[in-house]
Amino acid sequence: MSSQQYLERRLSDLEREARVWRRIGLGALVSVVLFSAVAATHTAETPEVVRAKEFQLVGNDGKIRGAFRTLGTDNVQLRMYGAGSEVALVANDQRAILHLINDQKSSQALIEAYGKGGAIALSRANGQDRASVQINGGSAGSFVLVEPTDGPKVQLPE
Repeated sequence: MSSQQYLERRLSDLEREARVWRRIGLGALVSVVLFSAVAATHTAETPEVVRAKEFQLVGNDGKIRGAFRTLGTDNVQLRMYGAGSEVALVANDQRAILHLINDQKSSQALIEAYGKGGAIALSRANGQDRASVQINGGSAGSFVLVEPTDGPKVQLPE
């Protein structure tokens, strides 16, 4: 198998994994929104405005499973935690980020949009080995960076 075929196959695998994580992240976000909407409608009297710096979702075991919070003046975070997985949605005055983490941080997907561009990154770590693909685009140019577990980094265009 040539290195180009290997890179194409690896990129295809990582893109498929990103689609799965994107669906899981969107499903989790929709679930939280629906749960919040249903929970809010079951109160005897619903206030018109609820204000807080942080809302926490706590599991039956007492552990925090999610948080919606503000950090500083221009930073808002929504984080959800599962058994070894995390979904983070962050927005501030400089960028917006969707970060999906699984398997005790061995698999990650990141989508980031900022003032002059954006990036998509997928990575998988196994012990000391780490493989990743990054797609970056912006006003200063665009490139794809592939870092296989074995072999040299490849940047396109070179």
